[in-house]
Amino acid sequence: MDGTISTIFIGNINNKAPEPMIKKMMASCGTVINWKRVSSLGSTSSGAVTGARAVRMLHDMDIDGKKLVAKVDALLDDHKKEAQSVNRTRHNVRRRRSFLRHPDGLR
Repeated sequence: MDGTISTIFIGNINNKAPEPMIKKMMASCGTVINWKRVSSLGSTSSGAVTGARAVRMLHDMDIDGKKLVAKVDALLDDHKKEAQSVNRTRHNVRRRRSFLRHPDGLR
């Protein structure tokens, strides 16, 4: 583990799925620091590599007729940062174009 801790969200857990089975599935993806389950949603903290592996292994896994949904906060953060970077670039391009049209700042 590289020191980065990620939160893995597991949704659509069948209410009949036993707690030890879910914990064992999570442990098969890597180190589990903690586990919390509320109804059909669960979350766990683990290393970043473990989080990516959990998404690959658990997302869309069928448990008693319900497909799990697995997401990792680090992956979501990366996506948000990428979107913000794209938006910043677009904003800067618009500012440059505006400046080129009106170099003295007057419009």
